[in-house]
Amino acid sequence: MLRPLPQSYRIVVFTCLVLVRKTSRRDALGLLFLCDEIFTKILQLKIFRTFVSLFNGVKHTVMKIGVFAGSFDPITRGHEDIVLQAMPLFDEIIIAIGVNIDKKYAFPLDKRIKWIENTFAEYPKVKVVSYQGLTVDLCKKMNAGFIIRGLRNTTDFEYESIIAEANKKLNPEVETVFLLSDPNLRCVSSTVVRDLFKNNADLTEFVPEKAKFYEK
Repeated sequence: MLRPLPQSYRIVVFTCLVLVRKTSRRDALGLLFLCDEIFTKILQLKIFRTFVSLFNGVKHTVMKIGVFAGSFDPITRGHEDIVLQAMPLFDEIIIAIGVNIDKKYAFPLDKRIKWIENTFAEYPKVKVVSYQGLTVDLCKKMNAGFIIRGLRNTTDFEYESIIAEANKKLNPEVETVFLLSDPNLRCVSSTVVRDLFKNNADLTEFVPEKAKFYEK
């Protein structure tokens, strides 16, 4: 029986996956064959199946739909980067704004939706929705087979991997795809943007230009 995949290997594997944005499909697949042990564990975790499904170039009859969920309070350049990375991988990307009636948000829902729609106005495959409840339930409702998550650092990986495993138990048909943030944007988060906004700081480097953040 195979041992659980060590965290160090998991980071390497996911790093290999996201490198596809800078390499050809053949080279990206080659990264997964660097070592028999890692490859075996990839098969065990069904990561390889997900990877091939996304990148093998075979025409699929079923649309590849990815859900990128969050509060987007507000959208940041980090969010924009993850969506743009995911763009070549999916036929449709649903940016889903989670709504928790018990949570207080800094910006109203209509503005958050407008900023996202402005940011991706030129990309017809991007759709914006709001939802309540579990993300995996939304995936089922929208016929989405993938959840898209961005990783800025190992702290994000620790948290997101736990959530991904929980989602897999709730809905085995939904896979989580991790993408690494641009190194220049790893300091960017909605929390940072909110703090800067409260202190009247310049947000130019933190929110997408196309969002038209200050437009009424």
